[in-house]
Amino acid sequence: FTPPFTAKDSKQTLPLFQQSLTGILTYNWMQAEFDFGYPLELSSSIYRTRDILVLLEELEFNNPNMLEDQMAANARLFAGHKSTLLCCENSLTFCNPINKVQSICNNRCSSDNKYSADTLAELFQKGVKIDVESYSNFIPNACHQEVQLYFKQAADANQRKKEGQPLVSIYMVTYNAQEFIAQAIESVLAQTYTNFELLIVNDGSNDETGEIIASYSDERIRYIYKEHKNFASGMNRAINEAKGEYIIGVDSDDFVDPNYIEKLVACAEKHPEVDYFYPATFVLVDESGNCTGVEWNYLDFSDNQILPAFLFDHGYGPIPNPGSLKRRSLFTKKCELYKELETVEDFTFLCRNALRINFKRVQDHSTYFYRRMASGNSQKFKTRNQLMARALNDMVLIYPAQVLYPQIRYISPDLREKEYYKYLMTTFYKHSQGNMVRYGEYFRQYGDYYKAKLLSVEEGNKVGSAGALSDQKYYMELFEQGAEHLKAGRPADALVCFDGAYRLDDKVSDLQYARAVALAQLGRMDDARLACEAELAIQPNHKGAQMVLNKISESVNVIN
Repeated sequence: FTPPFTAKDSKQTLPLFQQSLTGILTYNWMQAEFDFGYPLELSSSIYRTRDILVLLEELEFNNPNMLEDQMAANARLFAGHKSTLLCCENSLTFCNPINKVQSICNNRCSSDNKYSADTLAELFQKGVKIDVESYSNFIPNACHQEVQLYFKQAADANQRKKEGQPLVSIYMVTYNAQEFIAQAIESVLAQTYTNFELLIVNDGSNDETGEIIASYSDERIRYIYKEHKNFASGMNRAINEAKGEYIIGVDSDDFVDPNYIEKLVACAEKHPEVDYFYPATFVLVDESGNCTGVEWNYLDFSDNQILPAFLFDHGYGPIPNPGSLKRRSLFTKKCELYKELETVEDFTFLCRNALRINFKRVQDHSTYFYRRMASGNSQKFKTRNQLMARALNDMVLIYPAQVLYPQIRYISPDLREKEYYKYLMTTFYKHSQGNMVRYGEYFRQYGDYYKAKLLSVEEGNKVGSAGALSDQKYYMELFEQGAEHLKAGRPADALVCFDGAYRLDDKVSDLQYARAVALAQLGRMDDARLACEAELAIQPNHKGAQMVLNKISESVNVIN
């Protein structure tokens, strides 16, 4: 919260705070003064769109100050039904009123010439930047407080744009790759594109892989050792450690042409609207590194709207993960990291995020040599088949029918449910007999489930077959998956599972409570409240639902 001084350095009384969630307080702004009685502001608050858009549509303004003045003048519109604010226990942001950014309002600003707009612009032009880290743990005495500016040379910014080249983070996750990793490393170090870092994540190798990595003294290499888990965990570690504007993976048993990175970055710099750049072709080599004469050609998914239906219908990933250049912002702003699965983490990533990512297939690229071996991760058929079947079924929960089955729009509305279940059933049965499938039962069980759904629609009651998954069994599978996601701090994934279970049975105890917890963690307080009320309608004395409901009642916005 904002400490007890106003923007004019006047003493103000703290309101009566009540604890809400951990680290979050609530108070009644109608009974507060000065800054605490100022519920509508621009710089650091979060609003529900349905609350604020109605007001904004009625206001006319041409700069932020006029907008905030008009918002403040209309604050009483919310007095009757939105009188409670949420805020953090300690301020996370404050405004340092250095100089004016408009000429209409005579706002408070510094009179120190060393902070004038011209002086600051000259410093920034020389590569100096404000040292934001210097204000870590600083608690201001008001929402506006004039404090000294601390500067530092933006060395990392210069590195990121070395001679016009953005920094690229190349990662290589390895496990027992002593036969091939030297060739992979040397192909990266030989790149004509010079502004890169190479993060090598050793996923607990027990052969000579670590010694081979240690033999390279190139300053561009960052070596990370971790206990063995799986490829996806190593990839996530690399992404978290990466400093570059772009991220690209080269597998430790593959290698690339010298100008591979250069060509991909050149394309990326021309297309700032794209998140994910992938090569049009892979060249396959054998264990000795010799070309096999086989190439993998990838389709164009610049229209990502068609990707979910393709993934579901074909059951494989048509966009490569290794050799693809991604903006780091993809993982910080759009998508969660890869699920740390034993295999098919790239396929699962595409299945969950297909519509969030803007893709581009790069035609003008150098060669990525993909080593095809009989003993690779792709040969773990049982785990692979199980995880792929689950990923495909998760798509049914994530995407509406018209996304997975576009033809449904041409079907009569009264037949759509039946035809959709028929499509789901036949698609899973088709995948159970795929070329890369040895354990078709994982796909068949979902086919059986949708067959039962189809029969239920056709006959007007729930008729199953001997091999069908019961609704209760499938419900429990979804609920348990959701609980695991919630425990691991993934409320969005948890909600997908809980909503899927809700479609099967909306009267089971604890489900609405679980949904409420996930919704609250996602900041969807109104939906969380409704879920709590639904749980209490089933179990009037449900302590968990009562507790969550008490914590989220009557909130309008969050003040940082």
